[in-house]
Amino acid sequence: MSIDYVAVGKRIKIARSKTGITQEKLAELAHLSTSHISKIETGDTKLGLPTIVDIANALHTSVDALLADNVVYPDVFLKKDVDELLDGLSRSEIRIMTETMAALRKSIIAARMEDEE
Repeated sequence: MSIDYVAVGKRIKIARSKTGITQEKLAELAHLSTSHISKIETGDTKLGLPTIVDIANALHTSVDALLADNVVYPDVFLKKDVDELLDGLSRSEIRIMTETMAALRKSIIAARMEDEE
């Protein structure tokens, strides 16, 4: 299995943006240089386990969240992700999300059936 370092970098950048910190601050918290963080976020460098753990800790997230494109998630984690998407929404907003997911599911199934023909 190969690691998609570009996807990992994008997830790190997204997590960093959500926490509102700069590359410089993340570098400081993770004991790395700013240029190394930049290269990680663009997928231009590989990162080892200690580095990804330090970054996850600095971003207050989990390693599996940063590696999500590379890890096969058990269903329980996928359902947790959906729960987090719905967290904080009103009843009517949850209904909109549910209807949207139902429509998306229908489209996915229809596309799969077309591919099988």
